[in-house]
Amino acid sequence: MNFVFGKLFHIFSQLRTRFFPSLWIKKEQYLYEKDIEIMHAHKGYSNFSKILRSFIPKGAKVLDVGCNKGLETKIIAEKNEVVGIDLYPDFIEVAKSRNINAQVMDFHNITFVEEFDCVYLNNVLEHAQFPAKVIEGCFRALKKRGGILIVGMPLDGNSLKIRTLLTFTEPKKKM
Repeated sequence: MNFVFGKLFHIFSQLRTRFFPSLWIKKEQYLYEKDIEIMHAHKGYSNFSKILRSFIPKGAKVLDVGCNKGLETKIIAEKNEVVGIDLYPDFIEVAKSRNINAQVMDFHNITFVEEFDCVYLNNVLEHAQFPAKVIEGCFRALKKRGGILIVGMPLDGNSLKIRTLLTFTEPKKKM
């Protein structure tokens, strides 16, 4: 019986992600992110985040992509001007309650153009359905004379295509 149930669950999972990818991915991501404070309390995660944040120049204008409820954004804002974006309006409301400049925006469709010295993505890119589109939007948001793109993510086997994407230094120019 367990084998049959497992097989049916596997088939259902494949069908739902094939025919309704954005609906299910967004719902699962929301449930995962809902209790983000637990992840931020983890010593390994917080130490890793501290190392990533050390690359942000003081006084930089920073875009925090996938800011969630603004926990890390608040820390970045202590030394920088920062704008946070996230897909979920209720997360943005929590971030705003922490006095964060935060906006609802899908990271696949970043609308900023040449506004930031630094774009920061910590544990975000591995959740993208189209990571190349996210990276292109991040580069577009950086100031024309250059800037810093900081990406932190787990380096498990699921992110091989993302590691490959990050080997370039400039997005492809459209002709």
